[in-house]
Amino acid sequence: MRTGPVSVKYWDCPFGKVVVVLMPNGGGFGGKEDISVQGHAALFAHLLQVPVRVALTRPESLCMHPKRHPMTMEMSLGCDKNGKLTFFESDIIGDTDPMRLSG
Repeated sequence: MRTGPVSVKYWDCPFGKVVVVLMPNGGGFGGKEDISVQGHAALFAHLLQVPVRVALTRPESLCMHPKRHPMTMEMSLGCDKNGKLTFFESDIIGDTDPMRLSG
């Protein structure tokens, strides 16, 4: 998480005063790579001067979290007469933007 170092930089607070705890949330498809609610939590904690917790419902999470960028894919697959995969070729273009941490 980059929230800790960002908070220290912008609000000139000691690094040890910023604690980021990520609850286990499963999934391994890149959904945790982008910063979504961490900035909100850091801002609220700074303004209120108390620890805060951000807990979103599934619909709230879908509304505010960064979404995947579109991709164009061309694929060719081949198999032998027994159905065993013998050939795979792909050309994938991801339409990412400069604000994305991966892509």
